[in-house]
Amino acid sequence: MTVKIKKIGREGHSEVDVSQEQAIEMCRAEEGRYFVIDSKTKQLVKEINIKDGQELMLVPIIRGG
Repeated sequence: MTVKIKKIGREGHSEVDVSQEQAIEMCRAEEGRYFVIDSKTKQLVKEINIKDGQELMLVPIIRGG
């Protein structure tokens, strides 16, 4: 099984299918820059506890100045 991740960015979005381990690494690498949201429930993921077959979105955290 794989995890589907949709990453939202300035140029649009990209969608990738990665293994569970790669998804965990990707979410940890973007911690503090992106919110991790479960695509099905639209809930914010507070703990990085990713399961096979899960669909996630990485939404950028907007900071103003």
